[in-house]
Amino acid sequence: MTNEFVKNRQDASVNPAAKTLPNGAATVYTASIDLGTTNPKLANSPELDISAPALTNAQLGSGATMTYFLQDSADDSSFTTILGLSALTQTGAGAGAVAIANKRVAIPSGCRRYVRVAVTNSAAGNASAASVTVKAMF
Repeated sequence: MTNEFVKNRQDASVNPAAKTLPNGAATVYTASIDLGTTNPKLANSPELDISAPALTNAQLGSGATMTYFLQDSADDSSFTTILGLSALTQTGAGAGAVAIANKRVAIPSGCRRYVRVAVTNSAAGNASAASVTVKAMF
């Protein structure tokens, strides 16, 4: 029998970050999450759990995309997108709704201390009635 640690616990001292989605073709940013270290791979190997809401056709039109990117920062003010991580993308599908999407992202070694999610809407739909939630899982 193997002894595996499953990252299903949220640190009570790390608040989830939530943000309403963009109204129109724009980008919004969640609040940052302080990982507490400049090399998180050495400290409990956290993962981020990104939960994207279901969207109606009015919120995300046919062929439009809502893309969620992970960004990091050393000083909690100058953020850049972490290259090499696949983003979570929701794509509008005609008159139907877009399903809830969830993705676990392992924090790469070399990630800086603060992380956040940038959400970009590619089209004119108003998704500001919905929110993305990001949780650090240890």
